[in-house]
Amino acid sequence: MATQGPYYTNTVTDVPGAGPNWFPPENARLSDDSRALVSMTFAGLDSHQLQATDFQFTVPAGSTIDGITVEIEKRFTGVGVQDRTVKLIKNGAVVGTNKASGSAWGGADAFVSYGGGTDLWGETWSVADINATNFGVALVAFATTSGTSDGEIDSFRITVTYTAPAVTSRSIAPSLLGA
Repeated sequence: MATQGPYYTNTVTDVPGAGPNWFPPENARLSDDSRALVSMTFAGLDSHQLQATDFQFTVPAGSTIDGITVEIEKRFTGVGVQDRTVKLIKNGAVVGTNKASGSAWGGADAFVSYGGGTDLWGETWSVADINATNFGVALVAFATTSGTSDGEIDSFRITVTYTAPAVTSRSIAPSLLGA
């Protein structure tokens, strides 16, 4: 097996929903302490969806995708924030198993891992799916308690584990061997 990554996202967007928005979403591109922020005030209130795409993978043609690891660098301030949804994006659509953890976000910036080297998130993946600019991850957060809760995302990164196609030997033409 081989891996590519971790690669950081090139595009982060706020997808409107019923709750508050992430601002500015593009601050969640790199691990640089410049964060996308969502402010929630009521227990159970969901954020908009924050989507990270365009990871610029170049998995070799003919490879088999074995697993996908997502890492989200996040923290909260206030009374409490948790994941509501952490899913992958395939062909621009949110798909697969929800990997949201049942744990509260920490008060200090930290990467939290989802999936793994043998986890396909309940989907089948082609090389084209992974290498596409519309492959990525989607996150929705929620406030665990009433009162001001700010969720902050510093960065998204993904590692893809794959098996490269077998290399076959070719016979050498006798003329090249001096025959």
